[in-house]
Amino acid sequence: MLKWPASYERLGREVALKDAIVVPSVNHTGTWFVLDFLAGHPGTGDVVELPSVLARNALTPGSIVHFHVAGCPPLWDAYDGLRERMVIPLRDPLACLCTRQARHPFLDHRYIIDGFLRIAMDHEGAQFFPVDCDPIIRWDVLRRILAHAGLDHDDEYVEFWARTWKPRNSIGYDTAEKGWYRDDAWDALRESIGPEFDLLLESRPTLIPFLEEQGYKELPWWTL
Repeated sequence: MLKWPASYERLGREVALKDAIVVPSVNHTGTWFVLDFLAGHPGTGDVVELPSVLARNALTPGSIVHFHVAGCPPLWDAYDGLRERMVIPLRDPLACLCTRQARHPFLDHRYIIDGFLRIAMDHEGAQFFPVDCDPIIRWDVLRRILAHAGLDHDDEYVEFWARTWKPRNSIGYDTAEKGWYRDDAWDALRESIGPEFDLLLESRPTLIPFLEEQGYKELPWWTL
């Protein structure tokens, strides 16, 4: 049984999550692709958002429980005992900022960086799902994620997802920000994204070692 932190004790509930696959995510990291991959497996149940679990005080075995890291910081601490089946989507943080700016240009983007810093500093026991990984390692990534989640890694299922590999919200979707990133147009990108661009650069001492640990190599913004 999981007892919620003090800020959630007013709910007066405890929820059994030991049989769930927990998917905390930073926004715009390919969350729906990861959830679709897990939910399509015959060994899993429904995808449910954490507020719904709290409201119902119930959970079907095999469910996939999702929440956004930056939006629920106390809940991250609550999941310390459930990391053995925790899967976290991962993507280049600057690419996430580009997506955020294109979709929500008038909103604050700092929570994206806050979320990355949180998982960078506290992720022991979890497994990361890099949605922008090199295509040649997709099969290995998918097998590793299924094994960590306690699911059978059927070769046919892995083959299908490795070959299709289409993050849901990026299909046919290009933006000026993505173009500037591809072209190393840093001044244009900084002007578009705003202060969060420099905040990302200031966070490099924490983020670069973490991303290297997860297999990322020499992203362009690392040396600006």
